[in-house]
Amino acid sequence: MNAHRAIFTSLVVILLNIPTVAWAEDKQISYTLNAPNGSYQALIEQAEAWAGKLIEQAFTQNSSLTEVAVSIIGERNGQEVPLLTAKVSRANWQESPQTRSWTQYYSSSAVLLGFKQVQPRTNVVRLPNREFLNRDVASSHQESNFYQ
Repeated sequence: MNAHRAIFTSLVVILLNIPTVAWAEDKQISYTLNAPNGSYQALIEQAEAWAGKLIEQAFTQNSSLTEVAVSIIGERNGQEVPLLTAKVSRANWQESPQTRSWTQYYSSSAVLLGFKQVQPRTNVVRLPNREFLNRDVASSHQESNFYQ
């Protein structure tokens, strides 16, 4: 009995001395904003504000989070398009909680959501006139054959 108690006590002491492992946790958040008929710049500012709120909220709610990635999607007339993605570590966020510092913007989103119109490019291709073509065809028959 004393031997079992000694083994059990030794085992407990060993287990209590093992350092606990801290697991790094990442979190990805996606949020969709309804884009009204306002300006694209106002939508981007709203997206930045939401990204900052969501990052702050994630770090506050979970102390084991080491990194947060937030994607803000814009929705307008049934079309959903990524507006921005912010990815930041806890250490960097604590140092500088400015959303723009950690954000990637998608420049084509203004066009895809219909805030900006793209002017189609027109390429002018000049076709050679018939006299030029006929002259080239005629002259090609008169060239000497270098392989004879």
